Amino acid sequence: CTAEHPSVAGIAATPETTPRRLRVLFVDDEELLLRALARRFRNEHEVATASTPQAAKDACASETFDLVLIDMMMPETSGPDLALELLGLHPWLRGRFAFMSGGVFGDRGVQHDELRGIRIFDKPIEVDLRQLLAGAREVLDES
Repeated sequence: CTAEHPSVAGIAATPETTPRRLRVLFVDDEELLLRALARRFRNEHEVATASTPQAAKDACASETFDLVLIDMMMPETSGPDLALELLGLHPWLRGRFAFMSGGVFGDRGVQHDELRGIRIFDKPIEVDLRQLLAGAREVLDES
């Protein structure tokens, strides 16, 4: 080693400080909203979208998601009904749901015991998805 090139043997590697990117699935029948959500969150997280309940089922069958945000009301089904169906197919999704609403339902939209405590957010979504996931897991721990 010379004065211009000091030894780096004594320097410990610093741990990666960037948090892990979450795998997030947004489910909504409004294509424009899905594109906006993907644009809003894709720099921070790995985002997938589904515009139909079947597309959501296909996505969950082929990928593992940290968080699934579902529209409360879609033409083919309700968000809670889709969440229950997804839970029946993929029990690992428990504690990973949240709902999005245009303001029609409020908290009274989730009546099933399996879904009580799941957060409902007004569209457009402006929330830290990591905090949302932590909150969903807290609800799971309390039940």
